[in-house]
Amino acid sequence: MKKFFNIFLACATLLTVAYSCEAEQPFTEGNSELHYDKTAQNALVTLNSGSADYSVTYGVTKAAESDNTVELVYNATKSTAILGTDFTIVEGTDILKGGSSLGDFKLNVKESAAKAGKKAYFTLKSNSLALANFNKEVEVSFTLVCPATTFPGLFSAKNVLFGTFDVEIIAGTVANTFILKDYIETGFNITVIFNPLTGEASLPATPQQTGYVNGANGMIMIKPAVDGSKGTIDFCNKKMNLRLSYGTPTGATYTSGGLTSYADVFTGY
Repeated sequence: MKKFFNIFLACATLLTVAYSCEAEQPFTEGNSELHYDKTAQNALVTLNSGSADYSVTYGVTKAAESDNTVELVYNATKSTAILGTDFTIVEGTDILKGGSSLGDFKLNVKESAAKAGKKAYFTLKSNSLALANFNKEVEVSFTLVCPATTFPGLFSAKNVLFGTFDVEIIAGTVANTFILKDYIETGFNITVIFNPLTGEASLPATPQQTGYVNGANGMIMIKPAVDGSKGTIDFCNKKMNLRLSYGTPTGATYTSGGLTSYADVFTGY
């Protein structure tokens, strides 16, 4: 489908152009004291799974000499997640074995709560172990995870050069790629590379033909944003913000208003 080359390009000039560590905690040489090993934890629930189990982890400042009973205490006042509706506590009591320094409790989180981004807060309790003076509370965020396979479909594309139009996005034959069908012209497909874990989106290093010929400058090419920025994909809400630049077969880059890198935005129906 032919798109009109708008005023932006007509006026354009050419340029040649995991680990996350918690802060070190003050482990003691004295008694074994309870604390959460991570004060922010993320309970992931996969789309269409209904619910998922999640282990809330905790620790002690040094391994206990004998077995100890530890309880998970739900803070209903601070939480947005409702116990019994958004989640259940499957295992709220843990026996921390002598010689162990880490333990856990088990929750079951509903998919509806993950879609709503609910959060639950918990403290710790034990009749035999004292609480440390740090990491006394944990925030558990309920997060929906959508496989990349759920993303393809029909999208409204807001293109920086050619306006707004519909485009079909399909899965590529190469792993972790999507194909923008007939983008910009019929018969010219554009490959997008994505990270299925982070949702980062980018274009291949080699510029791709759009099928649109811009007079003496030749075929318009689509390529990674020359400012180095990356795009993002929200698999669950079917949205993609694709960072890119446009140029010519000779390697020049279109610019307008001082910009050489842009975002084409895709919203699924």
